[in-house]
Amino acid sequence: MLKGNSVFLGIAAWVMLLLALPLSSAHLEGGLDKEANGYTIDVGYDPDPLLAQHPVYLSIGLFNATTKEAAKTDKMWMRLSTDQGVVYAGMYLPENGVAPMSLIFPRGGEYTLAVRFYDGDNPEAVAAADIPLTVNGAAAQGSMLTNAWGVLFMAAGVLVAGVIGYVAGVAASTGKRPGKEKLLNSKSRKSKAKT
Repeated sequence: MLKGNSVFLGIAAWVMLLLALPLSSAHLEGGLDKEANGYTIDVGYDPDPLLAQHPVYLSIGLFNATTKEAAKTDKMWMRLSTDQGVVYAGMYLPENGVAPMSLIFPRGGEYTLAVRFYDGDNPEAVAAADIPLTVNGAAAQGSMLTNAWGVLFMAAGVLVAGVIGYVAGVAASTGKRPGKEKLLNSKSRKSKAKT
């Protein structure tokens, strides 16, 4: 049986999960496609617009331009750069044609996302493209914490979780459960009836 803190933590986790559902999304907010060599390079990102000094989720995929099926590739190389130099470069192993990643742009401005997909040990890219990205500066952020409604929503969630956890903790520490008295009374009646 769960007691005190365990009850609070369990209820708090469920409440936070339920409160987070409206914030989650099955699709990324922004993106663009680029045709290359009979393939479509699909770049999806969240949030839209891209924000400096804020976590960004990128999903870079390669699909057959005609059938829209995921291309079979082994590696994806990508490089993010500005006119001042390279910001990030890395190699990814796409799954079902898609390579997801998260990163933080260091500052606002114009970036170039260079993408190359490779198959096996072939040094020649199956598909390649340079894709321009515009990143807004940190002052342009509209994150949930800078939004008054977002702060209110989070505070209400914490308050509700706290009240539910407190009530559950008090109930667990006093040992009172609904129907417990009925269960005890029925057992005592059965033992009296046997005698």
